[in-house]
Amino acid sequence: MSDAGRLTRLDEYPRHQVGGTFDSVVSDSVHWNDGFYFTLGDEDTGTSLYAAIRLHPNTDVIDGFACAVVGTQQHNLRWSRRLRPEIDDIAVGPLRLDIVEPLSALRLRCSDNPYGIAFDLAWNGLHEPYLEDRIVRYSGGRKVYDRTNYDQCCEVSGSLTVAGRTFDVTPASWVGVRDHSWGMGRTGGPTAAS
Repeated sequence: MSDAGRLTRLDEYPRHQVGGTFDSVVSDSVHWNDGFYFTLGDEDTGTSLYAAIRLHPNTDVIDGFACAVVGTQQHNLRWSRRLRPEIDDIAVGPLRLDIVEPLSALRLRCSDNPYGIAFDLAWNGLHEPYLEDRIVRYSGGRKVYDRTNYDQCCEVSGSLTVAGRTFDVTPASWVGVRDHSWGMGRTGGPTAAS
């Protein structure tokens, strides 16, 4: 690979904002990251799921987690892998995100694994995503925080299996919210000098 970067599927689209490829970001901060957070809850059973996938391009890492709560039991999973060369795949371990229709429909899956959490969930936005104000913070003249995110309430359907118990996820009693955020911030460790 040359110093010019590596092509990704996104480089085919006329959306470049800097001279480089989508393989890298304009900031050299190790705290730069981009990713998704999902939260889902069932009013009837009190069951909940929290999951996230984050890409850390300046440290060449993609990580993810899933946390399910059923009754008084909490089940946690975490995965990590090198981001490159499979930078186009938003997947880590058995956790995978497919963007079906940008800003509207996503599919979040966690295939069967020995740790007892599996799901296949369709997330369909109930409204346009809400773009929050960008937050930029400085300390001692240095930029230490620069973050943008949007949120979206979603209708979620599919299935969730936790510790051998399978739940039918339907909009009748399940409520879901997703968040997409990017920039330099606290996610992935404490803020430190770049």
